[in-house]
Amino acid sequence: MCRDYILEKQWRLHKKLLDEEFEKRKRPVLRVVSPSEGYEPNDYVRMTMALTKPSPIVRAVEDGDGCELTNANWWFVPSTFKGTYREFQRKLTTFNARSDGIAKSNTFRKAFATRRCLVSATGWYEWTEPPDWKKGKPKTKWRFALGDAEPIFFAGIWDRFENTDPENPGPMDTFALVTHDAGPGVDTHHDRAPIVLGADAWADWLDRSTDNPLGLLPPASAANAYGVHYVSGPEPAKI
Repeated sequence: MCRDYILEKQWRLHKKLLDEEFEKRKRPVLRVVSPSEGYEPNDYVRMTMALTKPSPIVRAVEDGDGCELTNANWWFVPSTFKGTYREFQRKLTTFNARSDGIAKSNTFRKAFATRRCLVSATGWYEWTEPPDWKKGKPKTKWRFALGDAEPIFFAGIWDRFENTDPENPGPMDTFALVTHDAGPGVDTHHDRAPIVLGADAWADWLDRSTDNPLGLLPPASAANAYGVHYVSGPEPAKI
């Protein structure tokens, strides 16, 4: 997966889906508490969610029951890291976490076990190199969405570390998107895709007591599930 995703629908539409699913599954322990103090969820409507910037996530509350909407920066940093956010970005590329290695990764495994989250979105972008492409030239940009940009939730993990940057010191929450193999319809544009969790997995993904979170993750994106839309750059050849 590349480095931009899309959130163009208001949070209330995502919340409605969560409320309905949790009620149907009788999961009051994972009720949605929205918004978290100090956050206005409808401010989150953006066409591009960019790396390292604050983005909305849904996570289980740390103390007590329920889940909450909050902000986290999109570039994961484990709680064990000592230093600044910028120093870690130069050290490792961690905005995505591969599902086939996440449970054993020194960087991701602790958060995967205890700090999973849902990332609200309506799609994502990929880029392809047109014929005879050369470095420095524009690539072709594509948009992937479910139906008419329906609200979706990516599988994510989050963690909190102590940022020692004198310009922004203190605890910082960060997250990564979990990715898997790209299935038919996506694989001609990229070999990986963010995991779009089905509604029946939302509550269990957030639940820290879930004993097999890997079992909630499909090995590849569903065949031809997403609409592929040309956005910009050299236009693809007409067939």
